[in-house]
Amino acid sequence: RRKTEVKKETVLKEIIGKLDIGPLGMLHNLLTSKSRVKVLIRRVAERRKTEVKKETVLKEIIGKLDIGPLGMLHNLLTSKSRVKVLIRRVADVRGFCVGTLLAFDKHFNLVLSDVHEEYYTHQWVPIEEKNEGEKKKYEKVSTKHTKEYRQLFIKGDNVILVYRSPDT
Repeated sequence: RRKTEVKKETVLKEIIGKLDIGPLGMLHNLLTSKSRVKVLIRRVAERRKTEVKKETVLKEIIGKLDIGPLGMLHNLLTSKSRVKVLIRRVADVRGFCVGTLLAFDKHFNLVLSDVHEEYYTHQWVPIEEKNEGEKKKYEKVSTKHTKEYRQLFIKGDNVILVYRSPDT
């Protein structure tokens, strides 16, 4: 044991002796001196430790993607299946979109490809009556519209429901 300890000490002394020259020597001098730079270097080292912690947190979040609503979206994304998304208007359902899920986030913002959209517009049309003295009556007329998109971004605020499309 003593021989290996002596060898380690001599090797360390040789390395420290070579630290006086070049960029390693500058770094060694900064680390051993009592200056503001030393404090800055320690802060950088602490930040690196927190970056490692961030990576572990991200791994934990990805591990939890198997459960809950985000887990369902993750499963739909990995299986590349078509989804049906119900879209809302201010007070009611606007329509729906059917497409392949490409991306999502925690706010339920969705990116779909090869999208088929169906939605309805409503208008109040006056009903013509023979009596001119009465108030006008109105009738609600709904019109169905369909559109096709190569790619579509749906803001999470407008999403009511997401599920696997039954026609696939």
